Amino acid sequence: MNADLEEVKELFISESSEILQKMESILLFLELNPVTDDKIHELFRSIHTIKGSAGIFGYEETVNFTHVVESLLDKVREKEISLDKSLISLLLDCRDHISDLIEYAANDRKLEENMNLIQADLLVKLNSFFSEPKKDMLDSLPEPITEQENILPNSIRVGTDLKHWHISLRFKPDTYRDGLEPFSVLKYLNRDGEILNLITLTSLIPDLNLIEPESCYTGFEIEYKSDKDVSFILQAFEFVEYDCAINILPPDRSLQDLLDFFKNSEFKTSKLLRILLNMGTISNEELKLLNRWKRKQNVPSTIGANIDIAPQEDQAIQSQLSKQEVNAEDELKEERILKPAKDIGSRESKIIRIDSGKLDHLINLVGELVIGGANINQLSQKRNDPELSESAYFMNHLISEIRETALKIRMVQIGETFNRFQRTVREIGHELGKEIQLTISGGDTELDKTVVEKINDPLMHLIRNAIDHGIESKEERVAKGKPAIGQLLLNAFHETGSIVIEVKDDGKGLNRDKILSKAIEKGIVSPDKQYSDAEIYRMIFKAGFSTADKITNISGRGVGLDVVEKNIDALRGSVQVFTEKDNGTTFKVRFPLTLAIIDGFLFRVGHSFYVVPLDLVVECLEYKEEIIGNNSGKNYINLRGEVLPFLRLSEFFQTKEEENSRKNILVIQYAGKHVGLLIGALHGEIQTVIKPLGKVFEKLKGISGSTILGSGEVGLIIDIPSLFKRVEEMERASVASNGYNVKIV
Repeated sequence: MNADLEEVKELFISESSEILQKMESILLFLELNPVTDDKIHELFRSIHTIKGSAGIFGYEETVNFTHVVESLLDKVREKEISLDKSLISLLLDCRDHISDLIEYAANDRKLEENMNLIQADLLVKLNSFFSEPKKDMLDSLPEPITEQENILPNSIRVGTDLKHWHISLRFKPDTYRDGLEPFSVLKYLNRDGEILNLITLTSLIPDLNLIEPESCYTGFEIEYKSDKDVSFILQAFEFVEYDCAINILPPDRSLQDLLDFFKNSEFKTSKLLRILLNMGTISNEELKLLNRWKRKQNVPSTIGANIDIAPQEDQAIQSQLSKQEVNAEDELKEERILKPAKDIGSRESKIIRIDSGKLDHLINLVGELVIGGANINQLSQKRNDPELSESAYFMNHLISEIRETALKIRMVQIGETFNRFQRTVREIGHELGKEIQLTISGGDTELDKTVVEKINDPLMHLIRNAIDHGIESKEERVAKGKPAIGQLLLNAFHETGSIVIEVKDDGKGLNRDKILSKAIEKGIVSPDKQYSDAEIYRMIFKAGFSTADKITNISGRGVGLDVVEKNIDALRGSVQVFTEKDNGTTFKVRFPLTLAIIDGFLFRVGHSFYVVPLDLVVECLEYKEEIIGNNSGKNYINLRGEVLPFLRLSEFFQTKEEENSRKNILVIQYAGKHVGLLIGALHGEIQTVIKPLGKVFEKLKGISGSTILGSGEVGLIIDIPSLFKRVEEMERASVASNGYNVKIV
C-alpha cells in the first residue's frame, strides 16, 4: 500500500471519528429535546457518509452493519418509527460499535469473538424494528452465482427497497445557446421527490484559456428518492432531452441494469464506481457481485476488465465527493439549486487538515526564530549602528507577527472536549440511578491544542467524582427540597494569562469531618495537628485517599483525584476547591494558555536569570528597608494600605546575592491573589521560548522550564503555582507562630 493511499486512509479515519462524535452529540441532544426533522436528517447523512466512505476501502463489515443502521434511520426519517430513549440508547451502542469496526478494519485486524457477539446482539435488536428483518448483506448474496454457470443477469436482483434512483446527467455545450436552464430540471425533480445527494462533475470543465462563456460544461451524478416511476423522471427532461445525455439506474434493479448502466456511461468505470459507492447508490457487495458474475460468465470487456475499485487512481474525485455532499433540505431552496457546488467548494477550501507533528515542528522553528531574533537585537544594541538597529527592529516586528499567527493556529476551542462528556455524564448517571443534566458554558474559549489533549483525564475524574460523591440520589434531593435532576456545570474562561475550567455540581458538598477522619485513618496526616478547611479539602488529592464506603466501577480505590493533581501539575497548572454544605462543590482548575512561547518578564537574582509570564506581572517596586518599617525580618510589606507577602527568591533558590546590588519587589497576580517576589536587577519584557527541563531537573521545585536568551545564556522560567503554594505555607506558619496573620491579598 503506497504512501498516498495511507494518507487517504488516515483522512477517512479522522473524518469518521468527527462524524461519529457529531452523531453522538445529536443523539444526546435529541434525548433531552424534541425530535426535529433536521436533526434526523443529520443522523441519516452521518451514517450514510460513513457507509459510502467505508465502501471505498472495502471495509465490508463496516458497510454491512452501517447499511442496517441506515435502513433503520430511514424508517425514523419517514416517521414509521419514533425516536424514543430506548432507540437512542441502541443507536449510541451502534455508534460505538461502528467506531470499533473502523478501528479494526483500518488496522487490518479481524473481529474478536466478543466483537462478533456484540454485533450479533445489536443486529438482533435492530432487526426487531423491521417487519422483514434485514440480513447481513454477505448472507443475502444470491447463491446461484457460485453454483450456476448460465444464469441470466436480469434474473439476479441486487436493488434495495429504499426507492433511491441514480441519475447521470451530461449537458451538451450548446444548452445555454438553445435558451435552456439545466438547473430547472433539478427543481422539477424536487417537486415530487427528494434529491438526497448531488455531485457536480468539475472534470468536464476545460482549461481556463479554452472556456467559452456561452458554453455549458455541467454534469451531475444524482441520488434521487421518489415513489414515482421512470416516466415521471423522464418527463422532467422533456425539454432538454436532446441537449443532454441521461443514464438512469432504478432502485429495484437487476444485475443487467447495472451492466447496462456502466456500458452506457461515458465516464471512466473506476471513477463512476467510486462516485456510486460514496453516494451509497451501490454497495461494496454489489460490486463484488458484478465481478463474480463476470468471472463466471466470461463477459466481454464492455465495462472494464475487472470492476475493482482503486482509490489511489483519482484522489481528486474522492476529495470532491466529500466536499459536495448535499444537504437534502437545503436542496429545496432555489439559491442552493442555482449554486450546487461553487459555494460548498469555496467554504471547504478555507479549511486544511494539518498533521499535528508538522504543526509542532513549525512551532519549534518559530521558537528558534524568536531566539535568533533576540540575539540579533542584542548585537545591534552593542554595536550602536542605527541602520542595523532599524533592520533588527523591523525583523523582530515580523518575528512577533509570525509567532502570534503560529500560536493562533495551535489554539482550539474547548467546546468539543466539553461536549464529549455529555455521553459520560449520561452513562454514569444511568449506572448510579441518577438523572443529571450537564450544562456547558464558555465552549468557545480557546487554548493550546497540547493542553486540550492532556486535560481530558483530569476533567473525566472530576466529573465522575462529582456524579458519584457530590450529587445525591433522587430521593435524597427531593427530601432536601432540591430538584430531582442534579445539575453539573462545565465552564471555561480566560483570566490573567491563564484559562480557568470550573467543574461545579449542586450536590451535598464535601464533608470536612469525614475527610479528616479518613485521612487520619489512612495515616495521611497526623491526628495531633490542627488543619484549616482549605488544607483538609486538599487531602482528597492524596494518593490512596477515598471516602467511598464500598468499591465500585466508578470509585472507591483512591486513584482518581490523585491522577488529577499529578496531570495538572505536569501542565504547570493548579486546582482549587470551593465547597458549601448542600450547595455543591466547585473545582477550579487553572492552566497556562500555551506551553510553547510566551511573553515574559526577565530579571536577575544573583548571577542567574529568571522569567515570569508577563500577563501575571502587576507592577515593580524598589525595595528599601524603610518600607519594611517595624517588620524587619518579616516577609510582608504595607502596599497602599494592604498587606502584601513577598518571597525572597535568593533564599528559595539558594542563590548568592550580589553585594550592594539594587533590589526590587515584583508584584504578580495569580488565581485572583497578589504576592511579591524579592529580586535583583530588572531586564524587562522578552519573548520566551519554553524549553522542557531534562530528566535530572524535572522534579526541581519552583521551576517549570527554561529558555535561551539572546546572549546565549539560559534563563529559568518560574513555576508560579508552586510559588503561591510556598507563600500559602508562609501564611499558615505566621498564624501558628506569634500571632502574625498574613493573608495573600
